[in-house]
Amino acid sequence: MAGLLHISQISYDRVDNVENIFKIGQRVKVLVMDHDRLNNRVALSTKALEPNPGDMLKNMELVFEQAEESARKYAERLEEDRRVRENVAKDIVSSLGGVMDDSEKAVAAADSIESILSAIVSEAPESAPLEL
Repeated sequence: MAGLLHISQISYDRVDNVENIFKIGQRVKVLVMDHDRLNNRVALSTKALEPNPGDMLKNMELVFEQAEESARKYAERLEEDRRVRENVAKDIVSSLGGVMDDSEKAVAAADSIESILSAIVSEAPESAPLEL
């Protein structure tokens, strides 16, 4: 499986030259941001693991030491965002329920939105960092 750590995903600070940051063969911890099953590739990030913007350039070892904790916090933020989106969708469907003749249609629509959102989240990449 091929993985890409795009230069824009290394740090929140500007990275001009990857060779100034990483050495060939260096082991790094990354967060899997996306998995393209069709092409069997993954998009990776170290930027998402930075406790503070720019830490990859200032103190890479600290980022790697705290990678698991940073990944856990990142996953919690994603889950909270998902819950907020789900509640907004349910509110929209509920508000439409007053206009609809059949309240069961509103419940069915809310259930459909919930199942769609859960399918999207279940396809989200794992949030544990990988060591490459």
